[in-house]
Amino acid sequence: KSEELKSVRSGPLAKTKSELLEMRPKVKDVQYKYTELKRRVSESRKKVDECMEVEKRRRQEVAEQKAAESMKTEVSELVAPLEIECDKIVPVAKSLVDTNGQEHENPLKAMADAERELDACLAKVSSVSERIRNDLEKIKSSNPKGPFGEARSVLIKLKVKVGSVEKKCKG
Repeated sequence: KSEELKSVRSGPLAKTKSELLEMRPKVKDVQYKYTELKRRVSESRKKVDECMEVEKRRRQEVAEQKAAESMKTEVSELVAPLEIECDKIVPVAKSLVDTNGQEHENPLKAMADAERELDACLAKVSSVSERIRNDLEKIKSSNPKGPFGEARSVLIKLKVKVGSVEKKCKG
C-alpha cells in the first residue's frame, strides 16, 4: 500500500501515508514474532514426534522382551520334563535289551511296553522339536541383538538338548 501512496504529497491520502509509515515497524515486529512462533511450534512438533517415536520403540521393545521371555519359558518347560521322562525310560529299556527280559515273567510284554513308552517319548520329542522350529521361524527376521536374538540362542540350545534326547530314545 505504501508503494501506491508514494506519489501522494498532500491531502487525506498523505495522512494515511504517514500512518502507514508509522505502522511499518509494528508490522515488521509482528511478522517477525509470527515467524518466530511458527519456528518454535515446528521445533516443538519435532520434539513431540521424537518423544512419541522413542515411546513407541520402548513399548515395542518391552513387548518383544515379553514375547521372547514367554517363548523361552514355554519351550524350557516342555524340554525339562521330556529329558526327565527319557532318562527314566531309556535305562529300563536298555536293561531289558541287555538281559533279554529274563527278570520279567513275560519278557515280550515288558519289551512291548518299553517300546511303547519309547515311541510316546519320541512323539513328544517330535512335537517339542516342531514347536522349537516354529518359534525359530517366527523370530528369524528379527534383530539378532534384541530380545529375540537371546531367545533364538536359547531355543537353539534347547533344540540341541531335544536332539540329544531323541538320540537317546532311538539308541
